[in-house]
Amino acid sequence: MPSGVGSRFDSLPFPGDVWPRYIVSDLSLPYVSPFVRSPMSTIRRARTIRARHPLPSIAGDELGFLKHLGFALKDNAIKPADQALFAQFARMGLTKDGFDETKLSPEMRKGVIRAMADGPAMVVSSFASTSEVRNGWTWVTGLDSFGFNYPMRALVAGANLGGNGEKEAMYPVRYTDADNQVLSGGNKYVLKMNEAPPVDAFWSLTMYNADDKMLVENPSSVTK
Repeated sequence: MPSGVGSRFDSLPFPGDVWPRYIVSDLSLPYVSPFVRSPMSTIRRARTIRARHPLPSIAGDELGFLKHLGFALKDNAIKPADQALFAQFARMGLTKDGFDETKLSPEMRKGVIRAMADGPAMVVSSFASTSEVRNGWTWVTGLDSFGFNYPMRALVAGANLGGNGEKEAMYPVRYTDADNQVLSGGNKYVLKMNEAPPVDAFWSLTMYNADDKMLVENPSSVTK
Protein backbone atom coordinates (compact mmCIF):
# COMPACT_ATOMS: atom_id res chain seq x y z
CA MET A 1 0.00 0.00 0.00
CA PRO A 2 1.34 3.50 -0.81
CA SER A 3 2.33 5.66 2.13
CA GLY A 4 -0.63 7.60 3.51
CA VAL A 5 -3.30 5.21 2.22
CA GLY A 6 -5.20 3.67 5.07
CA SER A 7 -7.52 1.23 3.33
CA ARG A 8 -8.18 -0.55 0.08
CA PHE A 9 -11.44 -1.10 -1.79
CA ASP A 10 -11.58 -4.36 -3.78
CA SER A 11 -14.13 -4.73 -6.55
CA LEU A 12 -14.53 -7.99 -8.45
CA PRO A 13 -16.47 -7.48 -11.72
CA PHE A 14 -18.08 -10.90 -11.94
CA PRO A 15 -21.19 -11.30 -14.11
CA GLY A 16 -24.12 -9.41 -12.65
CA ASP A 17 -22.02 -6.76 -10.92
CA VAL A 18 -22.66 -3.10 -11.67
CA TRP A 19 -19.63 -1.01 -12.54
CA PRO A 20 -19.49 1.91 -10.09
CA ARG A 21 -18.68 5.44 -11.22
CA TYR A 22 -16.26 7.54 -9.22
CA ILE A 23 -15.92 11.32 -9.24
CA VAL A 24 -12.85 12.96 -7.69
CA SER A 25 -13.64 16.52 -6.66
CA ASP A 26 -10.03 17.68 -6.32
CA LEU A 27 -7.69 16.18 -8.87
CA SER A 28 -4.71 17.92 -7.25
CA LEU A 29 -4.81 15.46 -4.37
CA PRO A 30 -2.79 12.25 -4.88
CA TYR A 31 -5.36 10.36 -2.83
CA VAL A 32 -8.85 11.42 -1.81
CA SER A 33 -9.99 10.61 1.72
CA PRO A 34 -12.45 9.62 2.89
CA PHE A 35 -13.69 7.48 0.02
CA VAL A 36 -17.37 8.40 -0.23
CA ARG A 37 -19.86 6.38 -2.24
CA SER A 38 -22.79 8.39 -3.60
CA PRO A 39 -25.65 7.48 -5.96
CA MET A 40 -25.56 9.20 -9.34
CA SER A 41 -28.86 10.93 -8.52
CA THR A 42 -27.11 13.08 -5.90
CA ILE A 43 -24.55 14.46 -8.33
CA ARG A 44 -25.59 17.76 -9.88
CA ARG A 45 -24.32 16.78 -13.32
CA ALA A 46 -26.29 13.55 -13.39
CA ARG A 47 -29.14 13.35 -15.88
CA THR A 48 -32.51 11.85 -15.20
CA ILE A 49 -32.61 8.31 -16.51
CA ARG A 50 -36.02 7.32 -17.77
CA ALA A 51 -37.34 3.83 -17.24
CA ARG A 52 -36.86 1.41 -20.11
CA HIS A 53 -38.69 -1.78 -20.87
CA PRO A 54 -36.78 -5.06 -20.61
CA LEU A 55 -35.62 -6.77 -23.78
CA PRO A 56 -38.26 -9.04 -25.32
CA SER A 57 -37.82 -12.78 -25.05
CA ILE A 58 -36.11 -14.33 -28.09
CA ALA A 59 -35.89 -17.92 -26.88
CA GLY A 60 -35.77 -20.24 -29.88
CA ASP A 61 -36.04 -17.33 -32.33
CA GLU A 62 -33.50 -17.58 -35.15
CA LEU A 63 -33.89 -13.85 -35.80
CA GLY A 64 -33.65 -12.98 -32.13
CA PHE A 65 -30.48 -10.93 -32.47
CA LEU A 66 -32.13 -8.58 -34.96
CA LYS A 67 -35.21 -8.25 -32.77
CA HIS A 68 -33.06 -7.25 -29.81
CA LEU A 69 -31.07 -4.88 -32.02
CA GLY A 70 -34.24 -3.29 -33.33
CA PHE A 71 -35.57 -2.94 -29.80
CA ALA A 72 -32.35 -1.22 -28.65
CA LEU A 73 -32.36 1.16 -31.62
CA LYS A 74 -35.56 2.76 -30.37
CA ASP A 75 -33.61 4.27 -27.46
CA ASN A 76 -30.23 4.78 -29.15
CA ALA A 77 -29.79 7.30 -31.94
CA ILE A 78 -27.72 6.40 -34.99
CA LYS A 79 -24.53 8.44 -35.28
CA PRO A 80 -24.73 10.95 -38.15
CA ALA A 81 -21.70 9.39 -39.83
CA ASP A 82 -23.43 5.99 -39.86
CA GLN A 83 -26.92 7.02 -40.97
CA ALA A 84 -26.41 6.52 -44.71
CA LEU A 85 -25.00 3.03 -44.21
CA PHE A 86 -27.64 2.11 -41.66
CA ALA A 87 -30.43 3.25 -43.98
CA GLN A 88 -29.63 0.32 -46.26
CA PHE A 89 -30.90 -2.10 -43.63
CA ALA A 90 -34.44 -0.75 -44.10
CA ARG A 91 -34.78 -3.12 -47.06
CA MET A 92 -34.56 -6.05 -44.65
CA GLY A 93 -36.89 -4.50 -42.07
CA LEU A 94 -34.36 -2.95 -39.67
CA THR A 95 -34.93 0.75 -38.94
CA LYS A 96 -34.64 3.14 -36.02
CA ASP A 97 -38.20 2.12 -35.14
CA GLY A 98 -37.35 -1.56 -34.71
CA PHE A 99 -37.20 -4.77 -36.75
CA ASP A 100 -40.00 -6.03 -38.99
CA GLU A 101 -39.24 -9.55 -40.18
CA THR A 102 -42.14 -9.49 -42.66
CA LYS A 103 -39.89 -7.39 -44.92
CA LEU A 104 -37.64 -10.41 -45.46
CA SER A 105 -38.16 -12.56 -48.52
CA PRO A 106 -37.37 -16.29 -48.07
CA GLU A 107 -34.02 -15.77 -49.81
CA MET A 108 -33.18 -12.75 -47.65
CA ARG A 109 -34.14 -14.61 -44.50
CA LYS A 110 -31.84 -17.48 -45.39
CA GLY A 111 -28.97 -15.10 -46.11
CA VAL A 112 -29.50 -13.10 -42.92
CA ILE A 113 -29.48 -16.26 -40.79
CA ARG A 114 -26.21 -17.35 -42.38
CA ALA A 115 -24.73 -13.87 -41.91
CA MET A 116 -25.56 -13.95 -38.20
CA ALA A 117 -23.84 -17.33 -37.93
CA ASP A 118 -20.71 -16.04 -39.73
CA GLY A 119 -20.70 -12.64 -38.02
CA PRO A 120 -18.96 -13.60 -34.75
CA ALA A 121 -15.99 -15.06 -36.65
CA MET A 122 -15.64 -11.81 -38.63
CA VAL A 123 -15.72 -9.80 -35.42
CA VAL A 124 -13.04 -11.92 -33.77
CA SER A 125 -10.86 -11.72 -36.89
CA SER A 126 -10.65 -7.94 -36.45
CA PHE A 127 -8.58 -8.60 -33.34
CA ALA A 128 -5.72 -9.79 -35.52
CA SER A 129 -5.94 -6.76 -37.80
CA THR A 130 -4.99 -4.39 -34.98
CA SER A 131 -2.65 -6.56 -32.95
CA GLU A 132 0.91 -7.79 -32.98
CA VAL A 133 2.73 -10.52 -31.08
CA ARG A 134 5.82 -9.65 -29.06
CA ASN A 135 7.65 -12.47 -27.27
CA GLY A 136 4.47 -14.52 -27.16
CA TRP A 137 2.27 -11.67 -25.86
CA THR A 138 -0.48 -10.16 -28.00
CA TRP A 139 -0.63 -6.35 -27.99
CA VAL A 140 -3.80 -4.73 -29.30
CA THR A 141 -4.24 -1.08 -30.32
CA GLY A 142 -7.19 0.96 -31.53
CA LEU A 143 -9.70 0.05 -28.83
CA ASP A 144 -10.72 3.70 -28.59
CA SER A 145 -10.15 4.75 -32.20
CA PHE A 146 -11.82 2.08 -34.34
CA GLY A 147 -13.39 4.67 -36.67
CA PHE A 148 -15.34 2.84 -39.37
CA ASN A 149 -13.82 -0.55 -38.57
CA TYR A 150 -17.20 -2.01 -37.67
CA PRO A 151 -15.99 -5.50 -36.74
CA MET A 152 -13.53 -3.92 -34.29
CA ARG A 153 -16.29 -1.68 -32.93
CA ALA A 154 -18.42 -4.78 -32.32
CA LEU A 155 -15.51 -6.52 -30.60
CA VAL A 156 -14.97 -3.56 -28.28
CA ALA A 157 -18.69 -3.19 -27.54
CA GLY A 158 -18.99 -6.91 -26.82
CA ALA A 159 -16.10 -8.43 -24.94
CA ASN A 160 -14.02 -5.33 -24.27
CA LEU A 161 -16.51 -2.63 -23.28
CA GLY A 162 -14.85 -0.24 -20.85
CA GLY A 163 -11.33 -1.04 -21.98
CA ASN A 164 -8.93 1.88 -22.32
CA GLY A 165 -7.10 2.84 -25.49
CA GLU A 166 -3.33 2.66 -25.74
CA LYS A 167 -2.98 6.30 -24.67
CA GLU A 168 -4.34 5.34 -21.26
CA ALA A 169 -3.38 1.71 -20.80
CA MET A 170 -2.08 -1.35 -22.62
CA TYR A 171 -3.32 -4.89 -22.13
CA PRO A 172 -0.81 -7.50 -23.31
CA VAL A 173 -2.62 -10.84 -23.50
CA ARG A 174 -1.20 -14.33 -23.36
CA TYR A 175 -2.92 -17.67 -23.87
CA THR A 176 0.09 -20.03 -24.12
CA ASP A 177 3.18 -20.88 -22.10
CA ALA A 178 6.83 -20.85 -23.21
CA ASP A 179 6.28 -24.20 -24.98
CA ASN A 180 3.28 -22.80 -26.88
CA GLN A 181 0.88 -24.93 -24.86
CA VAL A 182 -2.48 -23.41 -23.91
CA LEU A 183 -2.47 -22.12 -20.34
CA SER A 184 -4.34 -24.37 -17.92
CA GLY A 185 -5.48 -24.02 -14.33
CA GLY A 186 -4.11 -27.51 -13.76
CA ASN A 187 -0.52 -26.25 -14.08
CA LYS A 188 1.72 -23.90 -12.13
CA TYR A 189 3.51 -21.11 -13.97
CA VAL A 190 6.33 -18.70 -13.21
CA LEU A 191 6.55 -15.33 -14.98
CA LYS A 192 10.09 -13.95 -15.06
CA MET A 193 10.91 -10.30 -15.82
CA ASN A 194 14.31 -8.75 -16.36
CA GLU A 195 12.95 -5.49 -14.98
CA ALA A 196 9.67 -3.91 -13.92
CA PRO A 197 7.43 -2.72 -16.80
CA PRO A 198 8.10 0.94 -17.77
CA VAL A 199 4.84 2.54 -16.66
CA ASP A 200 3.81 5.97 -15.38
CA ALA A 201 1.20 4.74 -12.91
CA PHE A 202 0.93 1.03 -12.14
CA TRP A 203 0.94 -2.42 -13.70
CA SER A 204 -0.75 -5.66 -12.75
CA LEU A 205 -0.99 -9.27 -13.84
CA THR A 206 -4.61 -10.40 -13.99
CA MET A 207 -6.17 -13.76 -14.83
CA TYR A 208 -9.38 -13.71 -16.86
CA ASN A 209 -11.68 -16.40 -18.19
CA ALA A 210 -11.06 -16.50 -21.96
CA ASP A 211 -14.72 -17.33 -22.67
CA ASP A 212 -16.49 -14.44 -20.92
CA LYS A 213 -13.55 -12.07 -20.16
CA MET A 214 -14.51 -12.04 -16.47
CA LEU A 215 -12.21 -12.66 -13.52
CA VAL A 216 -11.71 -16.31 -12.60
CA GLU A 217 -13.42 -17.34 -9.41
CA ASN A 218 -11.16 -19.27 -7.07
CA PRO A 219 -11.17 -20.31 -3.39
CA SER A 220 -8.62 -17.69 -2.39
CA SER A 221 -10.34 -14.89 -4.37
CA VAL A 222 -6.95 -13.86 -5.77
CA THR A 223 -6.98 -12.53 -9.34
CA LYS A 224 -3.95 -10.23 -9.45
